[in-house]
Amino acid sequence: MSHFHQRFSYYHAAALLMILIVGVAARGQTTAADFLRRGNEEFAKRDFNGAIADYTHAIELDQKYTVAYHNRGVAMQSKGNLDGAIADFTRAIELDPRHAPAYNNRGIAKKSKGDLDGAIADYTRSIELDPKNARVYYNRGVVEKTKGDLNSASADFTRAMELDPRDGHAAKGLAHIFLSSSAGPTRSPSSALTLNSAETTRITHTFIFG
Repeated sequence: MSHFHQRFSYYHAAALLMILIVGVAARGQTTAADFLRRGNEEFAKRDFNGAIADYTHAIELDQKYTVAYHNRGVAMQSKGNLDGAIADFTRAIELDPRHAPAYNNRGIAKKSKGDLDGAIADYTRSIELDPKNARVYYNRGVVEKTKGDLNSASADFTRAMELDPRDGHAAKGLAHIFLSSSAGPTRSPSSALTLNSAETTRITHTFIFG
């Protein structure tokens, strides 16, 4: 083999090796989607700190990753960081104004902070975007009942039952309204407190395993 061909073969082999190394390195890199999936797995195990860390890594790699902001918000809310959760849900909405789950979950956070009108507004927008989601009607009904708007609460519980007959919580909420209305002043305050507590703790998040 000539000296020229030896040099050509050497450079050709070196180029192929470099391509192989780069390809392996690329496959070894953790993508934003990888961090999202890992965060979802940690969230499912209730490792909220680990989930938040991985969602944050996903966002660092893709600052427009709507689902990562949304799911980090759910994890923050699960830890009791309501302000952080609202900030993440708001960012998800800014990136995707039609993101119905973000409105639902932001409504839950606002309700937890005592902003009942803000919660109802977010639930209403979520329903406008996804009118077949029974849980959001239920969530809005719980807040309407807390505000004393029993007619609206009854309508939302009824609609939730129509959309998901298997979920008995809306039926219980409707029954509580009926009992409180029919019992009148004879109903004890302690009984009212128990019913209200049972309903508010059932408010449900929307989580995305995207």
